[in-house]
Amino acid sequence: MHPTKYQREAMTSSARRKVYLWGRQSGKTMTAAIEALWTALFHKDHTVLIVSSSLNQAQELIRHVKTFLTQYISTHPGLPSNLITRETSDELWFNNSSRILVRPGTANIRGYKAHLLIIDEAAQVPDELITQSAPPVLSTTRGRMILISTPHSIGTAFDEACRNRRVYKVFGPVPTSANPYHDPQYLADAKESMPEDFFKQEHLAIQVSEMSNVFAMEHVDAAVFKGEPPAQEVTYVGVDLAKTTDWTVFLALYPTGHVVAMEEYKRLAYPDVVDRLKSFCLRNKTARLVVDQTGMGEAVLDQIHRDFRGCGMSTIIDGIVLTYQHKTDVINNLKTLIEQRRVLIPPSGRSPQARKLYQQLLWYRYEKLDKSGLLRTTAPEGKHDDYVIALAAWSLRPMTTVTTLRGLEGF
Repeated sequence: MHPTKYQREAMTSSARRKVYLWGRQSGKTMTAAIEALWTALFHKDHTVLIVSSSLNQAQELIRHVKTFLTQYISTHPGLPSNLITRETSDELWFNNSSRILVRPGTANIRGYKAHLLIIDEAAQVPDELITQSAPPVLSTTRGRMILISTPHSIGTAFDEACRNRRVYKVFGPVPTSANPYHDPQYLADAKESMPEDFFKQEHLAIQVSEMSNVFAMEHVDAAVFKGEPPAQEVTYVGVDLAKTTDWTVFLALYPTGHVVAMEEYKRLAYPDVVDRLKSFCLRNKTARLVVDQTGMGEAVLDQIHRDFRGCGMSTIIDGIVLTYQHKTDVINNLKTLIEQRRVLIPPSGRSPQARKLYQQLLWYRYEKLDKSGLLRTTAPEGKHDDYVIALAAWSLRPMTTVTTLRGLEGF
């Protein structure tokens, strides 16, 4: 396997500050590994410091270094046997007193002096690592720094480095498809399954705004169905239960993805909510029910089980808890379904509930967390997302662990 043209250009550049703005599977980690090995192997008493968003990610880069070192040794039989004097999962020491060290992005690196600092997944490390911790590490050695990453959000230190071409030599954006060794089927599957914005970010290395809408208006408008969908035998229901000032929302969808029934309630006691939900599912012949029980515990879900079983209903009932990362993944899955028109919503003028669903989809957005640079999905301040979360709960119906009602058969 030979380096690509863009890899050769990056590796042979003498720039002291470099950015590799490359998509997934484009060889950025391997390129940085070769530069790390070359620096340590052919320069006496040099330190290469590799930092990443997590220790595991940083250790992945040093594993590439070890692989290339093994290949180099196998093709140069005259090398001394004590070329490596110390080796651990996160350190590699050479007989010329050079070393390669890996550390997580949360570590304090200010005490190190490095001749080469490589920050992997630089878009996802704390901004202070790039802007405040890195300069002292390189100051006395006049060392070099390489930032490698796919883009993540606008306004981060990595994003600013990509834009500051007076200080940084930026190589990219390089899409995944530029790698002649990439798997076309993998890329096609990713394009089919990922939300459009995230495909651009991950595989085209194009930045996504931290305040951009999750669901593009053109995709939401394209998902509006006209007329009445053909009647079907069963529905699947997603539920978002109210916490404090929120609304409880039920959404029923046909297997074809058409939203055909919606109800909302505010400040309703949970026994009454369960009773309304039972009636809603009976009317809509619900085969499967997914309830967002985040912050609610098991009591409400247990009551739903008891009430549904008590009247002989055979609905499959699942509960989900949306942690921060899980919620982002679930919303991105829903985004994909809407883009692919596998979710179809009624016209906003059909009912107040339809209007709320349409509005909440349009204003739902990505928002950057202050220090981490990570994105979360949320409604704007003062707005609600009950319909979006209920729809997202419905979208998990094939993925949740099935909890069936004992002694009863399905539809």
